[in-house]
Amino acid sequence: MVLRVKILPVKYKTVKNPIHFYGELVKTKNGAEFLRNSKHLQRFRSDILSSETSLIAKRAALWALGHVGSNELGIKLIIEADLIQPIINLAENADFLSLRGTCIYIIGMLSNTKNG
Repeated sequence: MVLRVKILPVKYKTVKNPIHFYGELVKTKNGAEFLRNSKHLQRFRSDILSSETSLIAKRAALWALGHVGSNELGIKLIIEADLIQPIINLAENADFLSLRGTCIYIIGMLSNTKNG
């Protein structure tokens, strides 16, 4: 008895990130300018760097930054605010693995852009 197995290329389903307020905001020049002037990115920076910030607040700030940086206009804001290295540092040195994992995912979101 001869059995034949046909091996087909496997295509994995991609999971789309849900939309996020900040991600939608930076899709326009006016929205990116508003975000630049609002000082929200500086707040997110202080949240991810502070030892006083709760784990959930750090992860929320990271997700907001990831959605901002997944757009060409937004990644420019992320670079201007010098936020890439702090995210990398957290990915390498955070005490909580869930925070490291979030950082790695966010780095992936940032790298989906030309400048990222």
